[in-house]
Amino acid sequence: EAAIAYVEEYISQRPEDFDSLMMLGDLYIESGDFELARTYYEQAQILEDPPLASTLELASLAIRQGEWARVTQLLQEAESVSITPIHLIRMLQVEYNLEYRLGRIERVLEITEELGEYTQKALTPVEHVFAYYVSLVQSNLLLGRVEPAESALMAAQDLLQSPMDGFLAFSEAQIAIHTHDFERAEAALVEFGIFIERFNADFVAFMASMGAAQLAEATGEYSEAGRLFSEALDGVRSSAYAGAFQ
Repeated sequence: EAAIAYVEEYISQRPEDFDSLMMLGDLYIESGDFELARTYYEQAQILEDPPLASTLELASLAIRQGEWARVTQLLQEAESVSITPIHLIRMLQVEYNLEYRLGRIERVLEITEELGEYTQKALTPVEHVFAYYVSLVQSNLLLGRVEPAESALMAAQDLLQSPMDGFLAFSEAQIAIHTHDFERAEAALVEFGIFIERFNADFVAFMASMGAAQLAEATGEYSEAGRLFSEALDGVRSSAYAGAFQ
């Protein structure tokens, strides 16, 4: 709330500051006020030339709200003016989230492979791992393809050094749950929790709850799984990193 009040005060003095409008939209996403977030993204869209980042944030917001036709329209608008690899990456990520929500997992995997071509060239190794390999693990598991998921995890681990590789513990936990290696899954979730604490990465804390919920469900602890899924859902609603978990 303090951050929102500060940025609102700043914008009242500089109403044409694009970055502040985008920041305020992000803050309202985190607070759960999607309508105010939309208002500020739309104000930013008027100022941006060409309107790329703001349009893609509006598309992500539309995914959260289940407005599929609007998502498609906004993606088409963004595609018509996407002129940099970074914007193309962001556009593919939004499309990935849309297809994931619609359950078209084969298409999700296709987008993931296309995304990897851009992230490898345009992003740092760490960013490439987060944007590509984590999605690749998730997509393959959704299709029941454990070996490609394991291969993707190993490739990602080769690119990251400790302690940054702790982020990949979530993907390892997902694979372990899928293969019913619950001891490995529990250890991986502990490692992921350490990563979150070390880097103050509260924006991905919902993933820890999600992983713990999946483990509880797989081991028959359904009451605990329900509580953890509810906790994860609350985190998804307020996390800018939520992505396909939206």
